Amino acid sequence: MESAAVEASDHAATQLGKPTVLVVDDAEELQAALCDTLRAAGYLVHCARNGAEALDYLLTSPAPGVIVLDLQMPVMSGWDLMAILRRYTRLARIPVLIISAGERLASVAHPHTLQKPFSGDALIDAIERIAKEPT
Repeated sequence: MESAAVEASDHAATQLGKPTVLVVDDAEELQAALCDTLRAAGYLVHCARNGAEALDYLLTSPAPGVIVLDLQMPVMSGWDLMAILRRYTRLARIPVLIISAGERLASVAHPHTLQKPFSGDALIDAIERIAKEPT
């Protein structure tokens, strides 16, 4: 039943013309909440538990419009994933929204950040701003 609801949500997102979002976070409950929030707002969402899963998705699927990326994860960190993305022309252009609780995001030289915890509205606002920017 859940997959049918996700498929319907994915179809609606395609109809609305919203960008696909790849959510990368190892915290299962937070990842589920982020994905559910974005789907409810009309986004097509794919989820990965770490940078390695995200990289596999990115190398085998159409590029998403935005990546929501945690920095501190096992297997492959968000930092490592971003370094790898810069090596691929197609992937380097994807805007990344960094989300983190442990990093001091004010000192991170990156244009798009959200400090955990944040609201669903703050997430959607950030993605809408990013989606409007030229790539």
